[in-house]
Amino acid sequence: MTELEKLIAREELKTLVDNYATESDRNNQDYYVNVFTEDCHVRVYFNNELGMDLTNVHDLIKAYKGFGAAKESFHMNAIIGK
Repeated sequence: MTELEKLIAREELKTLVDNYATESDRNNQDYYVNVFTEDCHVRVYFNNELGMDLTNVHDLIKAYKGFGAAKESFHMNAIIGK
C-alpha cells in the first residue's frame, strides 16, 4: 500500500467514524445501515457484563432505538499516534 493509499484509507475511516458519531448524537439510528454491514456482529457490555449480542444491522438499530432518545449525547473522536 502506497503512502497516498494509506492517507486516503485513513481519511475514509475517519469520515466513517465521524458520521457514525454525528448521527448517533442526533439519535438517527437508521443511519447505521450506512456504517455497518448487513451481517455485523456487535457486542455491548454493561458494567463488564455482556448485555447485547447482535448479529445484524437491523437488530442493532432496533436495540438502540429501544433505549429511546438520549437526553444528551456527545461523541468525541481523535486520532492518536501515527
